[in-house]
Amino acid sequence: METILVKIDIASIKQNKDWGSTQTRIRTGKTAKFKARVLPDYFVNDKNCFITSWQENNGVKSNIEGEIISVELIEKCFNEKPEGIELIIDFHSDVINHAPVPKYSFTYENIDVICCECGEKIMTNDLESNESEDGEYYSNKICPKCGEFDCCSLKYENIDDAVKRAGL
Repeated sequence: METILVKIDIASIKQNKDWGSTQTRIRTGKTAKFKARVLPDYFVNDKNCFITSWQENNGVKSNIEGEIISVELIEKCFNEKPEGIELIIDFHSDVINHAPVPKYSFTYENIDVICCECGEKIMTNDLESNESEDGEYYSNKICPKCGEFDCCSLKYENIDDAVKRAGL
């Protein structure tokens, strides 16, 4: 079986701004606390906020404090900045440790190959991947038409070679 070289699409090569980094911070949520003289009607206790303290005078609540539990209400208050409401938003995040970010991101060209079993023409992006039932063998070159494992022989271009070829 002839080995086919699958080249990197030169136009797809992009240098990663965080290349070499082994940690990424991701936002996991946000919470907000509020203080207000009087709350607008769209603040609904136990639905989109929890009122934790207030003063009451003649049945009217004032100097209200609490926590917003609705992301939509946090966004509304952040964007509209309602008068008389002091908002303190805390953004929560986690740090994920991972293998170093590669210097370049890229995609391979999508080329025609012929299945060695059924003879059908297949695009490389259509090849499937799976492992054998006993888990001892893996292939990312499975024919989507007949199911043959390793239906073709491919060699993928190295990013360093593609960078040289592109003159980057």
